[in-house]
Amino acid sequence: MLHQIQVDMVVKEQLVSQLECAEQEYINMRAQYEQKLADMQDALITLQQERNAAIKRAQNASTGVSTRDKNSILAELKTRYEHKMKRLIQEIGELRRKYNEATQSNTTSRDRNETILKSMRAQIEQLKSEKMQMMKRMKDEAKRVREMTEHNQREIQNLRRKEKSAQEQKKPIYKYISGRQTLTMMDDWIVNRNNLQEEKNELLEEREKIITSEVGNELGGDVQALDDKIEMITSEIAYINAKIHSLQSSIAAKQEEKSAENSKESEDKSRKNSIKSSKIEKKLSFILLYELYNIIAKFTLIAITNAKGNRKENIKEKYREKENFNQQKHHSSVASVSSGYPGGVEDREASELKVQA
Repeated sequence: MLHQIQVDMVVKEQLVSQLECAEQEYINMRAQYEQKLADMQDALITLQQERNAAIKRAQNASTGVSTRDKNSILAELKTRYEHKMKRLIQEIGELRRKYNEATQSNTTSRDRNETILKSMRAQIEQLKSEKMQMMKRMKDEAKRVREMTEHNQREIQNLRRKEKSAQEQKKPIYKYISGRQTLTMMDDWIVNRNNLQEEKNELLEEREKIITSEVGNELGGDVQALDDKIEMITSEIAYINAKIHSLQSSIAAKQEEKSAENSKESEDKSRKNSIKSSKIEKKLSFILLYELYNIIAKFTLIAITNAKGNRKENIKEKYREKENFNQQKHHSSVASVSSGYPGGVEDREASELKVQA
C-alpha cells in the first residue's frame, strides 16, 4: 500500500512538472512574439522618420534643380519608402495574426492545464497525507509487535524457569523410579540366568545319557545339536553375568552418589571441588568397569565360537574311535580296557567328553 502511494505521487509530480514546463514555454513564446512585434513597430516608426527626413532634404535641395525634377525625386522617395512601410506593415499584421492565434489556442490549453494542475496538486497533497498516516500506522504496528515480542519472550523465560524448577523437583522421583527399575531388571536377569543354568544342566544330563547309551553311534546328530545348544546357553549365561555385574556396579554407583549428595548438604563450601572430583572418578571407574564387562562378554563369545569347531572335531573323532571299538568288541573281549571305570570304555569316554565340555 505504501509503495503504491509512493508510485502515484511520483507519477502525479511528473505530470505537474510537465504542465509547469508547458506554461513556462508559453510565457517565453509570448514574450518573444511581443518583443518581435515591438521591434517591428519601432522599425516602422524609424522608417517613417527616415521618409520624412528624406522628403525634407529633397525639398531643401539647391535651386538649380527644376521643379519637375524635384517633384520626380520626391515622388520616387515617397514610393520607395511607402513600399518599405507597406511590406513592414504586412509583416506586422502577419505577426499579430499569428500571435493572436497562438494566444487564443494557448489560452484554452492554459485553462485546461490550470484545472488539471490544481487537481494534480490536490491529489498529491492527499497522497502525502495518506502516506503520513500509513507510516504512522506502520510505526504503531511495529511498536505493538515489538512490545508483544518482548512480552512473549518474558513469558517464555518465565515458563523455562518454571519448567527447570519442576524438573529439579522431579529428579528425586526419577532417581527412585530408575533405582527400582534397575533392581527389577537385575532380578529378571538373575531369573533368566538361573533358568538357563537349569536348562544347561538338563541338556548336559541328556547328552551324557546319549553318549553312554549303546545307540550313541546312531544319535550322533542329536549329540551335536545338544552341544550347539549348550554352547549358545553358555554364551547367554556369560552375557547375562556381564549385565548383572554392570547393573550391580550401577546400583553401587547410584548409592554412593546418593550418599555423597546427602553428605554434600552438611559439608562446607571449601570441600565442594573435592567432592565433584570424587564423583567424576567414581563415574569414570563405573564406566570403565561396564566397558570391561562388555569386552569380557565379547571375548567369551568369540572364544566359545572358536572352540565350537574344535569340539565338533573332537566329538567326531571320539565317535570314530567308538565305532572301531564296537567292531573289535564283537571279535574279542576287552574288559581290561576300562582302566578302572566300572562302566567300561563307554563310561570312560563319556567322562572325558564331560570334562572337555
